[in-house]
Order: sequence, then C-alpha cells, then structure tokens
Amino acid sequence: RGFSRAVLSHFLRISSDGWSVARVSEDNQRLHGTAIGATPIRKFDGAGRYFELRVDKVAQGQPDGFAIGVTTVHPEEVRDPPETADALAPSWLLGFDGATWDGANLLWGICDWDTRHLRV
Repeated sequence: RGFSRAVLSHFLRISSDGWSVARVSEDNQRLHGTAIGATPIRKFDGAGRYFELRVDKVAQGQPDGFAIGVTTVHPEEVRDPPETADALAPSWLLGFDGATWDGANLLWGICDWDTRHLRV
C-alpha cells in the first residue's frame, strides 16, 4: 500500500516506506505535483471504500491549495505522471481554492473546502 513510485511527478518526493509525499521545491510558482495510491482504495465491511490522509506541513500564502481525490486509473496504466491531478483522466478532486473537478464531465465546481487556509 502507500503511494505509487511509478506515478509521482517530479515536483514531489516519496518517503522510503512509501507512505509520505512532500514537495521537492519551495518555489511558489511550482505548485504542481501528482501522487496516486499504489493500490485501489480498500473496501471495509459496512463502511464502503475510503482512505485517510494526514497533513503534517503546509506552505502558507499560496495562490492555490492542494487537492485530494480519486481516479479509476490504475498506476500501471499511467505512462507519464501528470503535473496536476486534473490531467489524470478521469479524476474527481476537491480542495484547491474551494473548487471541485469532475474529470468524467470535464467540469469545475465550487466547494466549501479551501485548502489554502489549512493549518497544521
């Protein structure tokens, strides 16, 4: 489990155990980076499928926050890791600056979760 080493954009680094991902650059213009799980989201009896995430550090004052989401694409199907997760088709994301992405219908939307203001 953990993150896929094969699908990790060059703006990110993965920990040796595969469970943590961090930005490589502090360059505020380089907000891109995509990481996906190494395996499908686990199904739990009586609860369905879900995953948990812990954020240990955030960069303040960014024009955009991080996004989190899901895709139906298996890691082995990705030829080149995209710079941004909305380029992974299809993907469904939320966060950013209070936005959602529906990659099946190629539609941006609005949500209440604005990750630019996230604190740890």
